[in-house]
Amino acid sequence: MTSTSSSERRSRQVVRSRRVLLLPKTADVVRQLPPERKRKVRAALAELLRDPDLGEPLERELTGMRRIRVGQIRIVYRVSALAVEVVAVGPRRSIYAELEREARRTDRSSAKSAS
Repeated sequence: MTSTSSSERRSRQVVRSRRVLLLPKTADVVRQLPPERKRKVRAALAELLRDPDLGEPLERELTGMRRIRVGQIRIVYRVSALAVEVVAVGPRRSIYAELEREARRTDRSSAKSAS
């Protein structure tokens, strides 16, 4: 039996694994997907846990977010030290316009509250 000194115990770092965090609206969208698409989205989320930089970075109002393609579905997310935060899940044809509208609305409301 080996013993460890108090300094050795203190020097050990606790490594916490990243988690996938779905926003409430996003979780509802995933729940309502057909079973096959839901399975593919969940598999893609598991891949994001392994490699958060897997997706492509977005630009303009969506700077700081990334996206990954799952057929016609897009998963838009941002990465932090502790989590992969899924911002939106939706069809390619509408998801980016909705997110840009939301970003502009947020910018306007924060500008009004600042003045």
